[in-house]
Amino acid sequence: MRGEDAYKEDYEHIELFDEPGLFTNGRIDRETVPAGWYCYDLRGSDNDPNDPTTVEEQVTVNHAGTVLLPKQLKLNKKNIDGTRYRKIGEGLNFLDGEITLEEFCKEHELAFPERNPKYKLKPMSADEFGRLGSDDETTAPYAIGHVRIDFGRSGTEFWNTWWPKNEDKFNTPAFKTTLKDFIDDLRAVGPLRDRRAMEKYCTEHMAGKRNIWLGDVYAYTVETDHYRFGMRFDPRPGMYDCYLYAYDLDEQRRLAKERAKEQFETRAELITRLGESMIRHLIDVSEKANAEKIDAAHAIRDYLNVHYHLVKEHQFTNAEVEALLEFADPLEVATACWEANTSADFDICDMLDKINAKSDYPLADGTVPEPYIPDGLPELCFSVLPGTGKLICIKRGESGYYPSDWETGNAEKNRETADYANEQLGITKEQELAMLHGSMVGWDTPGADPKTYENPPYSRMLNPKPKHKRQDKER
Repeated sequence: MRGEDAYKEDYEHIELFDEPGLFTNGRIDRETVPAGWYCYDLRGSDNDPNDPTTVEEQVTVNHAGTVLLPKQLKLNKKNIDGTRYRKIGEGLNFLDGEITLEEFCKEHELAFPERNPKYKLKPMSADEFGRLGSDDETTAPYAIGHVRIDFGRSGTEFWNTWWPKNEDKFNTPAFKTTLKDFIDDLRAVGPLRDRRAMEKYCTEHMAGKRNIWLGDVYAYTVETDHYRFGMRFDPRPGMYDCYLYAYDLDEQRRLAKERAKEQFETRAELITRLGESMIRHLIDVSEKANAEKIDAAHAIRDYLNVHYHLVKEHQFTNAEVEALLEFADPLEVATACWEANTSADFDICDMLDKINAKSDYPLADGTVPEPYIPDGLPELCFSVLPGTGKLICIKRGESGYYPSDWETGNAEKNRETADYANEQLGITKEQELAMLHGSMVGWDTPGADPKTYENPPYSRMLNPKPKHKRQDKER
């Protein structure tokens, strides 16, 4: 029961125990009571709840009205719950009709109390300011929209435009009521009264100062039970004075619960997949021959250690969980990361990049990584088999070779045939050596890259300098 705004209520002029005051049939929001003033509730009798019999600190049942006084009353009796009260008797008199708080102060020569703002602004953090008004995924899903405010040339006007977000679906009647109350409060006693008031507020609250490419601005935030408002003030003439952004906290909380549930389920899926991988590797070992089991046992030991660490000790980030679930065997990939890790921190995402996991390990969607093949290699080339001199054909990316139909039975002629065929295909000596190395040793080794043979000592071997005959000079 928040009640009415003490500054806006229309009262009846009264005297209570010979002290002038203000009376209303409704309730007054205690947060709006002026500093140095006192608010009391009147309680009616059980026979006639509208007939005030006592004045109390606060009344719930048989509420018969509220009084606002510039002086404190002495409540000389105590209820069972410890609250104090006083019997009214003949102490309440109604005087000359309706009166406002401001009119009451003038009539009794009292200083009109400076209103305390209902909403307390706080300086906005640098992180929140960086997201203010952006389509950042952390704020956009529950953003309601923003109001652009301009005080005009005079600095005392109030032009405003509403810019919705999320198809205006959060711009409900309840939000509109809160937004209006918030703006009205800041216009009455806060920085939205006019440009001079905004300048004064910013000067007195420098903790909200932020620097952007346009110059210095000031950022503040406030939260209600259901909404958060973020404001950027710029009281320089010629600029829009305020951008007021609104966010739905109920929607934010709902999304946070959904994300937490999804993250829990995703982590549970990873733990299950890790366990399945561990069982699969154990079965593989049991099916191996005795001679192979020794080496496989060492691998199993590593899998067990990593599995225990991941399940019992490792604090997964959401990014790590999602990254490991992309692979067909997350335990195998995690073990490779563990073996390659050299730092105290085990950052799985960082290690996945370092070991080129997506290029070397099958993915959960069935994608098998293509083997790495260096640039600059032809589809096919000819060469001679080291040791025998047989003429062979090599295909890029394939292990081993194919016998050539042009085999002559003579190593020298085979070499000449390979050189001639490669020359016709535009294949260099460097490319032939790289193809031969890749087919025999592996395409992901340095020797499978033609660039390896462009520098000494290989370059001198492939392209020897011609020998010059010695010329004797006549004597």
